[in-house]
Amino acid sequence: MNYKRVEFTFPIRKIGFSEEEIELVKTSDLRCKNSNNIVRLGSSIKSGGEGEIYTVYVNNHEDDSIVAKIYTSLDSLFTLTERKINYIVDNHWENKNVCWPIDTLYFNNKFVGFIMPKVNGKEIYSLTGNENRIKRNYSDYDRLKQVEIVLKILSIFKDLHEHNIIVGDVKLENIMFDVKNDYDITLIDIDSVQIDQFPCVTTTIGYDSPDVMMFYGRKNALDTNDDGEFSFIKFYKEFYRNVENDLYSLAVIIYRLVMFGAFPYCYEDVGLEVDVDDENIEKVKLCIEQSFGFNPNNDIKYSNEYRRALWSYLPAFLKDTFFKVFKEHKIIPIEHWIRCFKKYKEILENQLNNDENFYMIVPSEIAKYDSVNYKLTIVGHKLGFTFKQTFGKICAELKNKELYLTLYSDNKYVRKLIKDKEFKIDNYQFKLIYNIGILKKIEYIEN
Repeated sequence: MNYKRVEFTFPIRKIGFSEEEIELVKTSDLRCKNSNNIVRLGSSIKSGGEGEIYTVYVNNHEDDSIVAKIYTSLDSLFTLTERKINYIVDNHWENKNVCWPIDTLYFNNKFVGFIMPKVNGKEIYSLTGNENRIKRNYSDYDRLKQVEIVLKILSIFKDLHEHNIIVGDVKLENIMFDVKNDYDITLIDIDSVQIDQFPCVTTTIGYDSPDVMMFYGRKNALDTNDDGEFSFIKFYKEFYRNVENDLYSLAVIIYRLVMFGAFPYCYEDVGLEVDVDDENIEKVKLCIEQSFGFNPNNDIKYSNEYRRALWSYLPAFLKDTFFKVFKEHKIIPIEHWIRCFKKYKEILENQLNNDENFYMIVPSEIAKYDSVNYKLTIVGHKLGFTFKQTFGKICAELKNKELYLTLYSDNKYVRKLIKDKEFKIDNYQFKLIYNIGILKKIEYIEN
């Protein structure tokens, strides 16, 4: 896979803070670049490798709708970071499910961080791993809620990709959910995204594709081990990511959600925040090289009955999609994931499966393949006295009002069907079976 080298049109230098100045920031007046508001930091909410999140007072009044991120690591305080955050502030668009930086903060005319909306809720990682805790804290969380959450995540990523933004450091810990607002989803840590000429240089082991983490034979990678065979995560400092990198990481997130926290490969005994050049490097190689433990038709490789049960109750079309990613190393577009989970949601909502385990987050037994062998492709046909009436019947069957409005509002689809006998739109294919007098018969296929 080809990667473009990172190139900047401006010089990069450290901003030049001392440790003492960083401490002063916590108790001093800070200025917002765009609004000129004066901000004082309140209590610390969360800390990480780059910085710390604080409650804030704006013009001497506490504002609980926003928080501040202060870069407390001197290694993060570069002019590159300042330029990137200012670019995001000036160029982001409205999306309530993305926690955009909304203004930059300065101390003595030096960039120190930014303010952003306060996000309520918890990391989505809380919805994995411990069945009893989840039942206790989220009693209404079931497989249908889980599928709806996945669809919300896919919608956010689709919007970002359509605006040429690569999320980069994709992981469960960077996605928040609000149980009080119907499990609404918000993507956080947006200052790390790849946008315009600004790369994302952070990553988390376990979410990156093997294509990145084991970048064979590239002399221009930044770090290699002694035998020169492998180059690792730091190559992001010299190369831009692409959409395919995000799509792989997105598949890992989806897999971990539906498999209750498990990774597709066995990363459990490797810390997620390890340095790739320490003693864990051999473990990381082993994790990446290890085969995916399932296939679409059976689950004989995994000895863990708990995970076998989880896998066994996934619809066949979803198993097949995971297999294509983690075994056959194929790139799956977001549109296909959306089709999969919309179909999964339809099965759950209409209770098409009589086995109660199909609806449980953690099934109590292993399912037979035949009981979940649902097909993603839908084929059918409808009769009508006019083409538009027939389209209406088809769209009612598909429960797709938007598709109906598109087909009804433009006569080109009728003309195309008469002339070419078939046409495609979005994920649908229409074929004219016959047009006899006032009777029309149209076949439709949803892929």
